[in-house]
Amino acid sequence: MASRAPHRRPRGPHVLQNSGKRWGTSRPGSFLVTSDVVFDVRLQNKADKARKKGIKGYDLIDAIDPFWGDDTPRYEGPKQVLDAIGDGNGRVTAEDWKRIGLPEDHFSYFDKNSDGIMDAAECNSWWLQRKPAKTMDLSEVHNPPKGHLERLFSWKDPLPSDDLVYKKPYPHPRDFWSKHMDGYLPANLKGAQLGWPAMNWTREVLAERFGWVDAKLEPKVEGRGNTTAYKDLDTIAPRHRLNISEYLRVEAGVNMYVVSIIPQVMAWEVAHPSVLLCGSRRKMVDRRSAPPYKLGKHEYPHEKRHDWMTHLFEANLWIASGRTRSQFHYDKEWNVNCLLSGRKRWVFLNSFWYDEDLQWARGNKFKRTNPLNNAWTDWVFLDPDHVDLIVQHKMRDMDYRRRLRPRETPPGRLGNPGSWP
Repeated sequence: MASRAPHRRPRGPHVLQNSGKRWGTSRPGSFLVTSDVVFDVRLQNKADKARKKGIKGYDLIDAIDPFWGDDTPRYEGPKQVLDAIGDGNGRVTAEDWKRIGLPEDHFSYFDKNSDGIMDAAECNSWWLQRKPAKTMDLSEVHNPPKGHLERLFSWKDPLPSDDLVYKKPYPHPRDFWSKHMDGYLPANLKGAQLGWPAMNWTREVLAERFGWVDAKLEPKVEGRGNTTAYKDLDTIAPRHRLNISEYLRVEAGVNMYVVSIIPQVMAWEVAHPSVLLCGSRRKMVDRRSAPPYKLGKHEYPHEKRHDWMTHLFEANLWIASGRTRSQFHYDKEWNVNCLLSGRKRWVFLNSFWYDEDLQWARGNKFKRTNPLNNAWTDWVFLDPDHVDLIVQHKMRDMDYRRRLRPRETPPGRLGNPGSWP
């Protein structure tokens, strides 16, 4: 399973591309128009007040950030903010950097093409990594740390995880839930799918039996904050939907794969191990109570009035060939990933340990001391294939867990607790 958060229109004071619409205001006179950008005067006033208090540089950006705690910035948003509180000439240059009070060498580092102008992508990269960038050591440029610009956590061995891997017979549900649900630990249930009808699915079977199924598509290489990630999809399937037979016909070598609600006709051929299905349908933890939380009446009682049967919010179907890769994120809900065929590599980081050291793109969604009230899924801006360890220096010492499920071993299920990216 996987959860997908809906797209939301930003609220509150924002710097926006001028589209003839006003977002986040009810007073026609509250915007100042400069060039093609609609600039919210309230943001400028906030910057002026902060400067009068002597706030500058990174602290100034933190003080006026109009996006944090709401949603990921629009792609052009950081560039527009930096220009607006700089010299307002429509470009972000070293002059804007100096006016804001930011270190000039930080401008040079994020100006990747060294043209003296930070474009929208470069501004976005800095904005969403500025928390660790504030204390980065640029003397390391000439002697980079181990793992710099390499795959995520290539610089460090994972924590041992043998105690998180199970073969049949699986543990008693009470023990499993106590360790993994209450303890927020991932688990790998090997061989859980053996015997399923779905284990007979091949490309040919999918096309013949389920080719008519309409499926939602996403990029194979997830690109949050990347305007080019949907290039193939927009060209081949502008609606981001195809039926399965058409998808299988055109998907080779294309940056798209199926991530869609599984239709009932296919769902009959998959199942959940009983160790995951023993959740009560009479009682549930009341997230409105204070941690460690009280029990209350279940919000989704079983339609047949059974006392148990874990409530599943969403069941998704993933189909892909070749390599896929997600962004480094956590989902608000617990996830169960069932690998029927192929190879999948999982990397887990405990958000409860490192929440204060990570810069979440949306911000203020993860509630470390009240996890049942996590507000939304969130993610960390980095390239998992080429991690900049000079900027993301705080990640060098973070402990993580890894599970690698190769093709030649029996397939299994991997449970991912909410709040683990």
